[in-house]
Order: sequence, then C-alpha cells, then structure tokens
Amino acid sequence: MRAKDQLYQYVEKRKQKIIDQYDRTLERINLSKGFESLISLMGDREMLLSIYGKSYDHNIKEILDIFSCIVDEMYQDNELFQNTTKEITHGCVIYSKGKYSIEFHSPVDWQGITVRYHGIIKPFMADAEKDYLKRLYKVKELTQKVIDKKNLKAFIDLAHLLYEKPYHTKNLITHIKRYFKVYHSIHDGLLRKTMIAIETGEERKRKIEKDTELFYIQQEEAKQLKEKADAALEIFKKLGWKITYKGILINDTICW
Repeated sequence: MRAKDQLYQYVEKRKQKIIDQYDRTLERINLSKGFESLISLMGDREMLLSIYGKSYDHNIKEILDIFSCIVDEMYQDNELFQNTTKEITHGCVIYSKGKYSIEFHSPVDWQGITVRYHGIIKPFMADAEKDYLKRLYKVKELTQKVIDKKNLKAFIDLAHLLYEKPYHTKNLITHIKRYFKVYHSIHDGLLRKTMIAIETGEERKRKIEKDTELFYIQQEEAKQLKEKADAALEIFKKLGWKITYKGILINDTICW
C-alpha cells in the first residue's frame, strides 16, 4: 500500500532526526571537560529541548536530580557540603547543615544560588518603646514626689504628663476632671502599676541587649560561612550565576 509506505517513511525520518539529535547531545557531553562544561550543558535550553521535546518544565525535578549529582561530585571533599541533608524540590536543590543552607536554583531558568544563615534576626528597641520607658520613669518620679512630699507642682506636672496630648484645653471643668482622675489613679496603685510596667520594659531591654550580643556572635560564624561559600562557588560566579546571601551581615546591611 502506497499510503502505508509513505507513513512508514515519515516515521522513519522522524526517528532518524531524533536519533541524530540525541547523538549530537551525547557527543557534546563526551566532549565536555570538567565541571564547568557540565554545568553549562545543564543550563543549555537547546540541549534540554532536544531531550525533552517542546518543554522541559515537567521534567525540572529530574533535571535538578542530575544537576545535584554534578554538585555532589564537585564538592565531595568540601566541608560545607559534607554531612549535609540534600532535598530536591520542584525549583531547587537544597543542602542543609546546622545553621546554614545552600540552595541551587534551576540551572536553566534562574541560575542562582542562595546561601542562607539561619541565625536570630537582629533585635532592636523601637524609638517609641524607648520614649515610653522614659515616660514611665518620669511618671514614677512625679508620683513618688506626690506620695512622699505631697508636692502640688509634681501633681500638676503628673497630670500634664498623663494627659499630654489632649491637655491643651481652656475648659476648667475638663482640667478639674483630669485632676480627679490623676488623684484616683494615685490611690488606685499608679506607682505600683508604673513599677510593673518599668520592670517589663527593662526586662525587654535586657533581652534585646542579650540577643544583640548573640546576634553579633552568630554573625562571626556567618561571616566565615560567606568566606568559605565565596571560595567554593567561584566556578558558578565565573559562569554568571547570581549568588545571594541571606541572614548574613554584609556592609552593615542584612537580607533575610
């Protein structure tokens, strides 16, 4: 049958074309020298399309699995990668150990590496918190004067301090009401409540100071990680891969 022969010849040509594509790809792999060439091949869209056809998106995990074998062999003697846990997700290969992880993103689409240090976030005390603590100390001081010395000026200053923002009124009744509120607040344990609030604020301040000290200790470790990662990932930098550092203080700035 003539139609049968034509169909057979068509499929035979397609088969040969695919075989030729695979042969060329295999030849390129054989000709590649060193890890640099292999990494470049893994990022070559044309090569991947010759293997997977129109799209390689559905096979990205398989590509990453092969890519991770290259990384494993490259860094088998590097301490950063020894005794790490390897995880292959749909978008990257992650090597984790202790407080850090190294993430190799798709060699095809992104060509990026994220070196992440999992330390504590740099703590800080907001200006509003500092101002509030100062205000509490002032309330304590004035309240103490009112209780111990029956100081009228301290009482008026305390009323002004407690009603600082809405105090600008000329209404005498409003002033009198506020004085009564302050008077009742003092008898209702204003000093005790203020002392509790101060202790809470000071405790937070101490924790921030302690955590800040720990943060800078950890950053020394993070700095060493960056130096080692810089040296280890030099080959990727040469190939144009973007290296991103997270959780590491660089030039007084840090990216989380």
